[in-house]
Amino acid sequence: MEKPVLSPDRTTLPLRRDGHAGRHHFPSSFWNMPARLLFFYFFIAFTWILGSDILANKLIAYYGPGLGWLHTAKGIGFVLVTGLALFGLTRYLVNQAWRAHLHLHDSELAFRSAFTDNPTAMWVYDPGVGRMLEANQAACQHYGYSLHEFLALTPHRLSRGMALRFQNGLQHHHHRQGALMIMELTVYAMRYQETQAQLVLARDMTDKIQAERALAQSEARFTELVSKVPEGFWVFDLEQGSHQYISPAFERMLEINLHQLKQDASLPLCRIHPEDLPEVEQALAEPPTTATELEYRWFTKAGELRWLQHRAYPVFERDALVRVVGVLSDITHEKQQQQRLFELANFDRLTGLANRINCHSYLASACAGEGPFYLLLLGLDRFKQINDNLGHDTGDELLRAVARRLEALRDGQGLLARLSGDEFALLIPHRDQGADIRDWAYQLSRDLALPFALSHHTLFITASLGIARFPEDGRDPDTLLRHGDHALAQAKRQGRNSVCFYQHPPQSPFPIGKVSLENALRLAWENKEFELHYQPKMCIDTGRLVGFEALLRWQLHGTGPVSPTVFIPILEDTGMIIPVGYWLIEQACTDLRQLAGLGVDKPVAVNIAARQLTQDDFAEQVLARLRQHRLPPQRLALELTESSLMQEPTRAAGILGRLRQAQLSIAIDDFGTGYSSLSYLKRFPVDTLKIDRSFITEMEQDADDRSIVDAIIRMAHGLSMTVVAEGVETPEQAALLRQLNCDQIQGYWYARPMPMAQLTTWLAERQ
Repeated sequence: MEKPVLSPDRTTLPLRRDGHAGRHHFPSSFWNMPARLLFFYFFIAFTWILGSDILANKLIAYYGPGLGWLHTAKGIGFVLVTGLALFGLTRYLVNQAWRAHLHLHDSELAFRSAFTDNPTAMWVYDPGVGRMLEANQAACQHYGYSLHEFLALTPHRLSRGMALRFQNGLQHHHHRQGALMIMELTVYAMRYQETQAQLVLARDMTDKIQAERALAQSEARFTELVSKVPEGFWVFDLEQGSHQYISPAFERMLEINLHQLKQDASLPLCRIHPEDLPEVEQALAEPPTTATELEYRWFTKAGELRWLQHRAYPVFERDALVRVVGVLSDITHEKQQQQRLFELANFDRLTGLANRINCHSYLASACAGEGPFYLLLLGLDRFKQINDNLGHDTGDELLRAVARRLEALRDGQGLLARLSGDEFALLIPHRDQGADIRDWAYQLSRDLALPFALSHHTLFITASLGIARFPEDGRDPDTLLRHGDHALAQAKRQGRNSVCFYQHPPQSPFPIGKVSLENALRLAWENKEFELHYQPKMCIDTGRLVGFEALLRWQLHGTGPVSPTVFIPILEDTGMIIPVGYWLIEQACTDLRQLAGLGVDKPVAVNIAARQLTQDDFAEQVLARLRQHRLPPQRLALELTESSLMQEPTRAAGILGRLRQAQLSIAIDDFGTGYSSLSYLKRFPVDTLKIDRSFITEMEQDADDRSIVDAIIRMAHGLSMTVVAEGVETPEQAALLRQLNCDQIQGYWYARPMPMAQLTTWLAERQ
């Protein structure tokens, strides 16, 4: 049995469509079907009528008039057949129409759902009359209007007069509350209720565009910053195995662009100095897992030699090394300045020979060796008269001529140095017999007596020589130099133009030290015999007191004061410097509290030995004592020598970094006598340099010392450091230091070191 056609109950949606049936609702193909059906009906009917009449007439003619009922029967048959055909056709058409209706209903339901519930703001706009026809909920919510209010809007009102129509692209719209929104519009032409309308889709691009603008501004600032910074920056992607970015400074520095670098990453290696290339290749063999730093020499395309500093920093993502970023700096000027400072500190500017500091270092190395040698100190006789009578220019020319002649006589053996003024030092290898060195010295004296043909004068001079022997006359540089000076002075006392060996003085029948100094120091520590003396520091411009230096002093019973240069090295060797150093800081804090009670709030500097920096908790111990005495960290300063910093530089940098972060001042003491390297000034948190007294003492007479002091002051000021000159003993030295823009001075000319009781009296008198 045939199933009836179901008519599901569908809710009719109130779509805003035209309900009148017009010709425009039916395409021309719709009318072709009735015509074809009518033609088919006529064809069947005519065929039935004609065919049935012919057949009936033949049957009647054959069988007789008794078959006349056939005409009635064929009419009834025709009606039945056509009726059944019409019923089937009608049912088919009704079913097709119902399916079309359901499909249209579902399509309109889907369209309405896609329009109304779409999260994208959408509306239908009639550009002909300039009004809204439809809008979805997303549009109303996004712009802050109700549906009725939104349908009353126009492009002119939405954009606050900036747009007259909706069009594809970006438009500036305004929220009901006034906020500016950048909307991306997509406009589609459509027919809506017999009207040619526009379907507008609007996406809010405000956040994206603002983010893009911020990113563009950030990139512009970064590009501008990178273009202004002299250092070169680069990024190397380990996954792709090539550089992904290099800054303009990098391109200028290495004279290579990113395309060339991507094609051949090893291209820059061909211009690295051959001596530095193995170290660079070893550093580049594996990606760095920690920050690395490398310095090497580089040849430009023009053949100029430059010094480059290469710093690389690994970048990890999810514990995996993905890229390396780096900084490339041209440190040629810094290296030149460092070399210049080294030359000023180690070589005589007038003659080009090694100076006293260089000679001292060379002697220290020679003393560490096993072979004996001789130290000859040579002084020109009556050189002051040449300077006074013929002028300093002639005197300088003579000194250069003497240096050249001594260099020729030395014949490349040992060391030749100018110590100061007219005094030279020669270190020569050991001779088999003492007579040989004496003969050589006299021959040297005779060669120097030959005339010197200068620019405007021909001069005859003589020289006195003092000789000290290693190891008989001393096992360290200071002792050898001191004994050589004694021998030279003895040679001058003997009538000049003579040679004298150092003679040991007779020993005292009651020598000091039946008990070793080490034992005496241990007893002194147990008996609390150490005390602090304070030497004031002054501002060279204003003459005002700016601080003090705490100096450790020791009185040996029955003997008197012992020089710190004697007992402090013993404290360091035995390890006693650690408890004594903490006591020194503790006592300084106590005295600072006493000074604060007198209204004096100047900082006190204490000296720190290398052994103290081996204590991991040294910084915490210092800060704990400051907290215990309720003193601000700015009241305490720490002074360290260059050599103490370089024994364990990594540990020292960490400890000093913590102290500097706590606002303690860090000073380098005796600057110029140790490493004198700019690299550690960058590495350590130093804010004060103290120029060694050896440069200050000879500064007035020795132009080299004056140049060294000037260079140190300029360098320190360039690094924003304070400069303190030690050992200032005359007003002339202070005046010269003021001309060189030194910041602070300390020395006997201003005040001697004094114990706390004497210091309080001295401060009271100044007030």
